[in-house]
Amino acid sequence: RLVYFHPDSTEKGEYIRNKPFTGNPFSGDSTDKELEGKIRKMIRSIREGEMLQIVLSREFGPLDVDPVERFFSFLSNDRSMYVFFYRIGPYMVLGSSPENLITRSGRRVMIEPIAGTRKISMDPVSNLDMEKELLSDRKELQEHRMLVDLA
Repeated sequence: RLVYFHPDSTEKGEYIRNKPFTGNPFSGDSTDKELEGKIRKMIRSIREGEMLQIVLSREFGPLDVDPVERFFSFLSNDRSMYVFFYRIGPYMVLGSSPENLITRSGRRVMIEPIAGTRKISMDPVSNLDMEKELLSDRKELQEHRMLVDLA
């Protein structure tokens, strides 16, 4: 038996672990070959200057996977710092990320990508060096511009 935080409430509940997750049950809205074609097209768009950054998604139909089991699998096996699982009506958002990508306030779920972050030091000279590094990094500047444009 496992105690877990249910994403739809503030109550704790009990979860009885069923059979362990094995295999890869995912089948998406496109084949791997179609996805590779989309990726090639996106790379071309970036090289031609039409796009700065692209987030490719893939929609999956109903899965024969227990989402809570998958959540705990992420916690045990994934090296990402943040793991999330939200159930919103018939929909679920489940994943992991190296950044705190998704947050929830009540029934509102927000995606908050972080760009161009650096740790702050107690040393002002070190902070100035990091600031100069950020301001001279082409990739960081493009990512920042894209996020400002989206805001």
